[in-house]
Amino acid sequence: MKTYVIYWTASVAIKLEGELIFVDGPLQAIELLEGDWPDKSGRHYLTALRECELACRLRGGLGSSRERFVAAALAAHVLEPLPIPGAVEEVRLAGSSAPFLPDAGHAVPAQADTSDGPQTKAALLNNSCSL
Repeated sequence: MKTYVIYWTASVAIKLEGELIFVDGPLQAIELLEGDWPDKSGRHYLTALRECELACRLRGGLGSSRERFVAAALAAHVLEPLPIPGAVEEVRLAGSSAPFLPDAGHAVPAQADTSDGPQTKAALLNNSCSL
């Protein structure tokens, strides 16, 4: 049966034998699952292998194959979490290197918007946080 080389919208980072690998699609995932994968048993492994094979034959969902591969990587303890660039750096307190993490027990009062035009992202953040 014919297989197709297709790619996920976002790579999955795993670490096998100390090497960081970015898996771009189901065909590469199958090669890793059948090759140097540390745990070739369990339902997550088997489901990931099946879903990736179906995706390569255009008989299964591409997103589903990625989700199943991530589950198998989590179960095998090889998933390498990567930070989202800029996600924490944009919300920092002035003069602090720590990110702003609101305390669940304390409400932060909102300030009234007195400007006439559209606000920048920084201005919106400043309006929503009073210290």
